[in-house]
This record gives sequence, C-alpha cells and structure tokens, in this order.
Amino acid sequence: MYRNKNIKITLELSYVYRLFISYLLIIAACVGIMAVFSYNIESSNIQKLAIESSSDLLHHYKGTIDTLILDNIDKIYLLVLQNAISNYDIAYYFTNPVDGNYSGLLKVTGFLNNVKMSNPLINSITIYYKNNNLLVSTDGIKYSPEDDFILADKGYIYELFDNDVKVYWGLQRERIENTSYSYSATELKSEFDLITYVRKFTSPSTLPSAGGGSIAISVDEVVLYSLIMDSAPSNCGEILVIGESGDIVSHSKKDYLYKNIDTYPFGNRIKDLIFQNPSGHFLSKVNEIDYVVSYVSSDYNKWTYITLQPITDLTETRFKYLVHSITLLAFIILMFGVVISLLLTKKIYSPLKQLSDLSKSILKPRIHQNKKDEYSIIGSTLDLLSETVKEQEKRLEQSIPVMKHHFVNNMLHTDTLNEEIVYDKMEFLNINFHYSFYAVLILKIRDITNIGFEALTLIKLNVLEKIDSCLTDQNMRSICSEAIESNDSINIILNLKSENYSIADNVTSLIKIIESEHEVHINIGIGKIYNELKHIPSSYKDAVNSLNYSYIFPEAKVFTMKEVSAWNENTGNKLRQLYDEFCSSMKASDKKTSIVNILTIVNTIRSKHIRYNHALKILTKCVVFIEDTISELKINPNNITKSDIYSDFDNIDDIIKLKNWFIIVINQVFSEIDEMKMEKKSDFISQVKEFISLNILELSISLNYVSEAMHISPSYLSRIFKQETGINFVEYLMDCKLNTARDLLLDNADMKIEELCNIIGYSSPQYFIRKFKNKFGTTPNEYRLEHIRKFNLA
Repeated sequence: MYRNKNIKITLELSYVYRLFISYLLIIAACVGIMAVFSYNIESSNIQKLAIESSSDLLHHYKGTIDTLILDNIDKIYLLVLQNAISNYDIAYYFTNPVDGNYSGLLKVTGFLNNVKMSNPLINSITIYYKNNNLLVSTDGIKYSPEDDFILADKGYIYELFDNDVKVYWGLQRERIENTSYSYSATELKSEFDLITYVRKFTSPSTLPSAGGGSIAISVDEVVLYSLIMDSAPSNCGEILVIGESGDIVSHSKKDYLYKNIDTYPFGNRIKDLIFQNPSGHFLSKVNEIDYVVSYVSSDYNKWTYITLQPITDLTETRFKYLVHSITLLAFIILMFGVVISLLLTKKIYSPLKQLSDLSKSILKPRIHQNKKDEYSIIGSTLDLLSETVKEQEKRLEQSIPVMKHHFVNNMLHTDTLNEEIVYDKMEFLNINFHYSFYAVLILKIRDITNIGFEALTLIKLNVLEKIDSCLTDQNMRSICSEAIESNDSINIILNLKSENYSIADNVTSLIKIIESEHEVHINIGIGKIYNELKHIPSSYKDAVNSLNYSYIFPEAKVFTMKEVSAWNENTGNKLRQLYDEFCSSMKASDKKTSIVNILTIVNTIRSKHIRYNHALKILTKCVVFIEDTISELKINPNNITKSDIYSDFDNIDDIIKLKNWFIIVINQVFSEIDEMKMEKKSDFISQVKEFISLNILELSISLNYVSEAMHISPSYLSRIFKQETGINFVEYLMDCKLNTARDLLLDNADMKIEELCNIIGYSSPQYFIRKFKNKFGTTPNEYRLEHIRKFNLA
C-alpha cells in the first residue's frame, strides 16, 4: 500500500515536471526567435541611423565653416570694397601714380591692418591697384610684379587679374621672410598654407579712368581645420574640403593638401554625385575597408565638405549596446517565464488532475444519488475553461485594428521585409492580398488649422471608410492606416491585379467624395507600382517624394512618380542668382525690388518645376537671411511676427501662403528700417545744427564745409536737412549768421558794420544790410539804436 502511494506521487511529480519543462522550452524558443528577429531589424536600422548621423554631423561642419569663415570673409571683402570706392585715401592709387605719393601707402596699410586686427581669423588682406601694378598688403607692399624678393608668393593675384578670373577660392602656399639686423643676421622663413579668396572688381563710376583691381583675403588653412576639429567628436574620421575641380583645400592629413580627390578610389564617383546632388552619402572601399563617404556643398562658394569614416567606427558602440540590451531583455523575460511557467503549471495541472480523478471515479460503481454532483463538477470545469477562452478571443478581436495599424506602418518603414513573416502576420490579421502588384498612396488632408482634434478624428474615420469603398474592387484591394509621421495624413497600400491598371478614376472619385462632405482639400501622392511585396517600402518613398510637391503646387490634387521624376532633374541653378539678387536688394534697403525678387523666386520654382529639396533649401536661406537682417539691425523680432520667424515658416504648408507671408514680413522689416532711419536722421540733423552753432564765425563755413566735417556729400546733406526741417540748408545758415550778427551788434555798441561783415563772413556791407532788414524789419544801426533807447527807458 505504501509502495503504491509512493509510485503514484512519483508519477504525479513526473507529469508536473514535464508540463513545466514544456512551458519553459516554448518560452525559451520564443525569446530566442524574438532576439534574432530584433537583432536583424535593429542592426539595419542602426547602420542607417549611424550613416544619417554622420551626414548630419557633416552639415554641422558646413554650417560652422560657412558662418565663421566664408561669411566673415565676404563681410570683410564688402567692407574693404566699400572703402576702396568711397574712402579717398584707399581709392587714391586707382587713378594716381605712386611716385611722389609714398606716404599715402601708410594710410592704406594702416586701414588694412586695422581690419585684420578686428578679425583674428584673417591671415592677410591685400588690395591690387591695376594702374600701378601695385600690391598693398598687411604683409607688405609690392611695387612691381618683377620684384621677386618682396611678396613673391602673391604673384598669383596678378595672374588671376590678367586671366580675367572674377572670383577665386583656393589654397596657396606662401612664404614669409623676416631678416633680423642683429649681430647674427639670421634669416627666419615660415611657410603657410592659406585659404585665399580673390575677387576682381572694376573701377567705381566716380573713377572713369581707373583700371580696377582685386581684393585678396587669406585665412590660415590650420585655422580652418582647427574650427572643423573643435566642433567634431574625437572619432569623426577624415575631414576634407575640395574645390570645384576636386583639388583638396583642407585635410586632416596635411600630405593630401594640393592633391586632387582623384587620389581616393571614389574620386570620380563623388565628382559625378556632387554635380547631380549637392549633398548625400554612399559606401566605398578604401584599402579593403568599408567607409561611409558623406558630402555637402557650401552655400557660399563651390567648395564641397567631405567626411570619410569607417562604418565600423559608426556602428561598433551601438551594436555592442544592442547585443547587451537584447541579452539582458532575453534573460529578464526568461526568468519571468520560469516564474510564470511554475504558476501556470500548478494552475492548469490542478483542474486537469481533478477532471482526471472525476473521470476515473465515473467508471467505478457509485450510488445513484452522487452521479448528478460529479457530472455538475465536470460541467462547471469545462464551462470555466470555455469562458476563459472566449474572453481571450474577445480581447484579441478588439486588438486587431491596432495590430493592423502597426502592421501597415511597419511594412512601409522597414527597408528589408521578411516575406515569410509578413505573410504569417497577414494570415493572422485576415489581410488578403491575392494579386501580384503593389503600390503605396499617401492621402493628405489640408486646411485643418481651425479644425479641433475631435472633429479631425471623425473626419479621418470617415475618410478611412471612403478609402475602403473607393479603392477596393475586382481589380484591387486596399488596406490603410493613419500615418505616424503626420497628424493629417493616411497611408494606403494597394494590391493590384495588373501593373497597367489605372487607379486615376478611383482616386479622383475618392477626392470628390471627401471634399464634398468636408470643408477640406485633399492631395494624394502615388508611388510606383512594383511586382513584389518586398518593394512596398520603395513605393512608399516614391509616394512621399511625390506628395512633397503639393507644397509647391497646392492647387493640384494628384501627384505621381512619373511626372515628379522629371521635376527631380531640375536643379534650379538660376535660383542661386535670384537668391543673391534678393540678398543684394535687402542689403541696399530696396523694399520694392526685394519683394519683386522674392516673388520671382517663388514664380520660378513653380514655372520651372524646380526640385522640391532645392526649392525648399533656397526658401529656407531667404528666411535665414531675413532673420539675420533683423538681428544685425537690432530690430525687435516681436514687431515682425507674432511668434518665432522659423516657427512661422515651418507651420506654412504651401508656397502660395509662404509667398504672402514673405510680402508681409518684408514690408514689416522695411517699416522698422524706415522708423530707425527717421530717428537716425533726426539725431544727425541735431548734430549738424550744433556744429553750425559752434562754428558760425568760421569765415569758410558753407554747405561744403559742413558736409565735409560730417563726412557726407553736400547734396545728401542738403536733401535730408530739407526733409527733416522743412528749411533749405543755405537759408538756415544765413538765418544763423544774421542772428549771430544781431547778438554781436547789441553786445558791441561801437562795432562798425564793415567790421561786423568781416566777422560774419559777408563781403558786401550793402548785401548784409539788405538781408538784415529783410529779417528784422530795419537796418543794423536802426536796430541797435532802438535797442539802446528801450534799454535806457527801462
């Protein structure tokens, strides 16, 4: 008896252990599959994110150099050019010989050195006077191209001018020699690799006989490279800058300077890519190692910034973190599974054991009155299990829409689809794609700014129903989901019977139905049709690219990849010129031309079907320039827009609204500028009046005398004086002289009229007496006698 009981207990424990081990094996297998699947998906995402991170970092480098170096050089050039035109001392040698006027060169070098001292990034500044073949630089003065001893390395400035090179950016190696006149008389030599900007300009209109010249500004290549490295992480790889022809201007390895990008195996390829697209990245082998090559073109010149980094450097840390994370997560899930397995084993084993015991007891003879109770126990147990199963099925059914939503978005955003897994999920979710061709549509709901969240949700639910009815027939099936990228978009996957099947009528009908029921506008981007399920992500990217053009053509309803692919070839090189003209008109404070230029940019983008990315880049640069103008002029930005100018720009969803926004902003900027000018003019006229009051007894005081003292032209002084005071400048000066004459007349009872005229600056006493009488109603002597009589009576 005791032995049989032990055997029974042993068998029961054996069943428990088997059940527990079965649960444990199932959980371990699921965890392993999940870990492998997660690793495969996340590893590709990590590599993609790492490459994009490298590309974003390169754009940061570009912004640093464009802003701190190139933009600074451009501002210095404009400052020197302005003085070369308007400053008499600087412009002197464009029309006059050097012989006999050597002292003036000190003023030129002094000016250049002052500019250089205020800009520590600059190595040297040089002005070339063509008529004299004269180079005046912060490094010295070169009187003749034949003089090879002085500034020998700056001979390229002559060559660039003679070859009619308008603008030059390049790398030059210059040698600076200093001879010490000490007893040792040692000679010190230093070589510098300089980034040099040379720009030719013609003579100003005020100097018709001048031969023009050039302005050259140099920055030490080491300074350029230091700026790049200061903003780069320690493992950023090789960083280089190339010119238009591929010559290496800056490099982390100095041995590569003055070489061409052709030195690298990908040299020719990157030249072709730069010609097609100003920014991008690709993978290339260098010395049998996979590298990520990222590049982006400068906004200021024809330079291209390039980073060269082993892909393992970008992904190694992330992969380690991923492996550790998956391992830790798998361990936690496994431990949790052990606990759950124990609990479930006991929970499931107990009712099964009871059911088994009850079933066995049925076979044994029992008295009649106990049978009803035994059957009721079995029935209640089965009912309990049935209710549990139904509850789980109900929960699963409620989760199906959410699971479909995630399934659709994963299909669109996963670059590499595992078709076997996808088909398993489709079968589970009851998604039937019977046909062989696939395409992706993106539906965008526009003009929803004033629609509340609840109303928008109802609209989207209605749109989802209309999509199902309009895009499902005997030739196609559809499945759709709300886009996770945008609150106003819906993603649609079509399964088509034929590659040549036209969905235009269905799409047009869908748009009409939605717009007739709701006060919204609809744009739809259609991707290419592919014959394999794995290409659905590619069709989605096509649809995104197509729908982007709704920003430029909001009035259009449908955008297909076929028409958009032709527009993608339009790089819009003319936009660079139009952007430069817009910047020039803003700098010149020409409101009318600025508005015309911005309208021309918008109209050119639309009429020439400029590529979306390039168009958006130019429009963004226009916004940045306006913001820079507001900052430089110290205008209160709250007077221009209600919110941040960049937020306003980002919230505008089409180019037509943007055009109107530009007009409003430009008008507001110039209104602020006009107010500032009025304040400055008023202060300036007050200074002019004070100067006249202090120097009224100066015999040579006149319009020319005052304008020269105030450093402006006589005509401009006369014009703004009249605008601010309503009085002609000469009349005001005459009035001041007569008032001064009156005061002198009353303070000096014995002063003769002739003596008074000499002091005031009148050559003719008769003319002075006539002017005095016109102002005060009597002659000077009568005015003085009348004043004396009133004084004596008082």
